[in-house]
Amino acid sequence: MSTWREEIIQLNELEQNFVSLVSTSIVAINGFADGKALPVLFLDLKERKDVIELINNHQYVGDKGGEAIATWIMDKKKIKDKLKLLFDFKKPTECKLIVEFDIQKNAPTIDMIIRTGGCWIMSSEIGNTVATTQGEKRICVEVKNYDFFEIWEKVYIESMTQHFRKKGYAKKLSNKMAKSFIEEMRKTQFRI
Repeated sequence: MSTWREEIIQLNELEQNFVSLVSTSIVAINGFADGKALPVLFLDLKERKDVIELINNHQYVGDKGGEAIATWIMDKKKIKDKLKLLFDFKKPTECKLIVEFDIQKNAPTIDMIIRTGGCWIMSSEIGNTVATTQGEKRICVEVKNYDFFEIWEKVYIESMTQHFRKKGYAKKLSNKMAKSFIEEMRKTQFRI
C-alpha cells in the first residue's frame, strides 16, 4: 500500500533511516508483477543490517508477501531538486528506510516507479547491476500512489524543461522537448 500525503514531516526524526541510492536498473521477471519491467534500486546498506535482515527474511513469507507502506515526500523548498520515498516495512520484520532521488538524475526511475506501482530493492554490496546480481536476494515493494501522479507529472515536465533551458534552448521549445522526452522514455517501458 502507498500513500501521498501533503503534510509536514519532521525529517530530522527519520534521519537515521536515510540510505544512499548507489545505482538503478530495470528488470522484468516472467510471472511476477504481471511481467512488467520494474526499477531496481541498489542501496548502500552497509550500516543498515535491519534492511539486510528484512531482505533475507522476505523469502520465508511465501505467497502472503510482506507488508509495507510507501510514501512519497517532497520538500516544498527543494521541489525541483529532490524527492524522497519512505518505505515503512511491517512484515516480515519492522524497519524504515528513506531513499532520496535527485530529480534531474533519477527522473526516469521515479517515473517508472510511479507508473508501474512498484520497485525492487537490493543491497549494492552484492553488486550494482542486474547482470552481476542474478539470483541474489531482493524484495519487490508495491508503491501505489495514484493521487501523486498529477503532482509528479507537473514536477517531471518542469524538471525536464529546466534541464533543456540550461542547455540553452528557449522556454517554449524546452517545454516541448521535455514533453517529447518524457513520452519517448515511457515508450521504452516493457513487459515480458
